Amino acid sequence: MKQNLLLSALVVLLLLSSCAAKKDTEADVLYQHAVEAYNSQDYATAQQLIDSLHRTYVTRVDLRRSADTIAWRMDLLNIKQQSPVNDSLLEVRCAEAETMAKNFKYEKDEQYQDLGIYEHTRLATTNNTSRSYLHASTDEHGKFSLMAQYVGKPINFRAVVVEFDKARLETETVDESSCNVFSRDGGSNCETVLFDAEMMNNLPAVVADNCTKETKVTVVYKGDTDYSYTMSSADLQAFIETYRLSQLLKEIHELQVRKDNNAKRLVLLQERLQEL
Repeated sequence: MKQNLLLSALVVLLLLSSCAAKKDTEADVLYQHAVEAYNSQDYATAQQLIDSLHRTYVTRVDLRRSADTIAWRMDLLNIKQQSPVNDSLLEVRCAEAETMAKNFKYEKDEQYQDLGIYEHTRLATTNNTSRSYLHASTDEHGKFSLMAQYVGKPINFRAVVVEFDKARLETETVDESSCNVFSRDGGSNCETVLFDAEMMNNLPAVVADNCTKETKVTVVYKGDTDYSYTMSSADLQAFIETYRLSQLLKEIHELQVRKDNNAKRLVLLQERLQEL
């Protein structure tokens, strides 16, 4: 009886050993295929094989470390290839932004603001205290902001509708925290409503992509009593330019972040490879 048990245990051990050896062989073959793909400059396939090696053969730490070295070399090569393209595009976009920003005023309170604000000279709040209009601005990272200003008898508006051609665009209805009501010098009533990106419902993009300064655009403030007016061509052009500048600044910020990340990653990879 004891002999049978020992024999059975020995058979199990032999089977387990055989399975382990088979898995080791499969891992070695997979790693070799990854090396061959890398040497053939088929980097996409090499990365897929390396990912498979990590997932399937967790215990083969030796092979996984060697595979990581290949992945680092591919990552390093990719950064060296992409960085000049990224940097060149960044330079082009910065030059475009500099030209476009000539119609804007840049302000930043170093004590309270992390990012400066670009405000179109046509839409500057200091020059438009006594009229109803849409005030658009963008921060230097491309975050577009929209404030609707109304001057007149109280209407308590909470949403804005923009109509042109056959299009009708409407913001979300905001709560009181986004509204401000006050009196100007002389007693005139002024109401302002701020809309964040989620509340705008893509309104700025649709206007900028489908309108020119000649387009007839009607703006409606939705409140206890609605108020409407036709947007002037100068205001419309300034609105469109502000949105386009915001998109340009957003792209510049993304390119700059990628450039900084690439620089940090490059140093890290070089240090890792030098330690081998």
